[in-house]
Amino acid sequence: MFSKKLCNNLHLRIKKVYFNQSFILFSGGIVSLTIIIVILIVFIIIFFIILLFRSLKKRVLLSRAEDEILKGENKIAEKKLLEVLQEDPENWEAIKNLSLLYLKNKSYHQALKYLEKALSVPNVLSNWNQSEILFSAGLAAKNLKKYQLAIKYFLMAAGMNSNDPEALKQIAMTYFALEQYDKADTYFKKCYALRDSTKFEKEFIKSFGINCYFLLKYSDSEKLLNSYIQKYPGDVEALAYYGLDLYYLDKKEESIQYLKYGVQLPKTRAESFFLLGEIFFEKQDFDSALAFYLKASQTRNCPKELYLSSLYSIAQIYVNLNKINDAVSYWNKIYEVNPRYRDVSEKISTFSALTSDARIRQFSLANRNDATNICKKIVINTIGQSTITDIEYQDDSMIDFLVSKSKGSKMMVILFRFIRNTDKIGEITVKEFYLKMKEKQASRGIIFSIGILSEAARDFIALRPIEYFDRSELSRVLQKIL
Repeated sequence: MFSKKLCNNLHLRIKKVYFNQSFILFSGGIVSLTIIIVILIVFIIIFFIILLFRSLKKRVLLSRAEDEILKGENKIAEKKLLEVLQEDPENWEAIKNLSLLYLKNKSYHQALKYLEKALSVPNVLSNWNQSEILFSAGLAAKNLKKYQLAIKYFLMAAGMNSNDPEALKQIAMTYFALEQYDKADTYFKKCYALRDSTKFEKEFIKSFGINCYFLLKYSDSEKLLNSYIQKYPGDVEALAYYGLDLYYLDKKEESIQYLKYGVQLPKTRAESFFLLGEIFFEKQDFDSALAFYLKASQTRNCPKELYLSSLYSIAQIYVNLNKINDAVSYWNKIYEVNPRYRDVSEKISTFSALTSDARIRQFSLANRNDATNICKKIVINTIGQSTITDIEYQDDSMIDFLVSKSKGSKMMVILFRFIRNTDKIGEITVKEFYLKMKEKQASRGIIFSIGILSEAARDFIALRPIEYFDRSELSRVLQKIL
């Protein structure tokens, strides 16, 4: 009995102890959990504070950047916008403002980089009008002369708004820059159909007029360019193409004053010289016509057909002046380039009996001693009294003379080259001559030859201080001295 009671008491004590320990453990767990929760809340608060700080910082930077742009402080604005992008690479406001800032400052490489990034970032596309991004990217590419890329962006922009006159204008202008005149014409017309509601910039009207010229629509081109030069009478390019239009519309006398603007531009120079030659040839003013034809044929990068036409007309003038030798000389030049050109072969055959030039033959076949004496006389006839400091025979057919001539208080060094065979003179020959000029420190070079210059050789000497006297000019000099 006593044992049973003792056991019950012991059991009660154990239960009490166990309960107390459990309570203590439970209380400790609650405290630990509370501490963890508090720590988490603190971290969350800190995290949100950091996010808020960053957001406020970006907002402040963006706001300040916009202020700097308005003040014209573009470098400072750029720095702040780049700082925003460093924190948030897909921030649409920073990408937009930076793209437009680069575009405004004509930093087209950078502008295109960020505009293309804008097209790949959903956050930007959802906040910035996509057609505006595409149009801006087209402008950047066009200014970088990446015309095919520009066309791609402008067409995409126009696809989003088929009646957007700005996109249509840029498509027309870009196709014009690519010299795809038919395609350009399609878009020029689309734009022109909107003329009642659209303002056209001066460059657009001029380009439209010139585009019509290249499509042989001379009447349309003349009307457009006429309206343009009324407002901008000093635009040489517009005046040049207006003169070409007038000529082809058979207003030749009126075209003369405008073609004289055309000779100032590389793109229209050869054609303008040639057409002036045609006008004065028709008037029987052979001296003026000859001068213009010669300038056309000597123009750098003169189109082949225009070059041959100029030589043919020069030959015809010499026929009219009864200078058959000179005429045959120019027919031979044409024959060297294209033996089937018009009736050149027939003319050479017909007049060949009249081309025997005893002086040219004497010069070509003379021995070294006689040839040297003839060359000395040519030097004196060309530049007057001077001192020959060196004579060098390249071979029996080519002689170089190094000559010194006083000019005021200075001494000028001139290198002469006489080529006595009838072979065509290639680019290698004139390049070697120019290098020799540099080596001898000659400020001027003069070449006399019986043969003709190749097209490449003619282009090479056109930009260098080298004068060239062909067979006909050599013949005239020989006539004086022999």
